[in-house]
Amino acid sequence: MSKSADLAFHLIAQQRKVLPRARLDSALEQATKKGVPLEELLFDAGNLGVEDLEKIISIRERHGRACAACGEKTYLLPGDTPKKPCERCGGALLAP
Repeated sequence: MSKSADLAFHLIAQQRKVLPRARLDSALEQATKKGVPLEELLFDAGNLGVEDLEKIISIRERHGRACAACGEKTYLLPGDTPKKPCERCGGALLAP
C-alpha cells in the first residue's frame, strides 16, 4: 500500500472520529514500520469494524488517481493538486 493511501485513511478516520487521534497516530507509525496497510493493522487488531472500514475505504477511493505510466494509485491529500505526480514513478495521474 502506498504512503498516500495510509495518510488518506488516517485523515478520514480522524475526521470521522472512529478512534482517538493518538491511537490513529500510533497505528500509522506501527503500520509504516511493519510495512502493512493502516486499515489492515487497525482491522486485524479489532480497532475497526467492517462498516467503518468499508466506509473509510469508499471515501478514500474518491481521492485516488491512477498513474498513466505505471497504473499504481496515488491518493490526493488536502493541499495536493490534480497535477501531483505519481508517488511511485513520478508519472502523470489520470483524472478520475
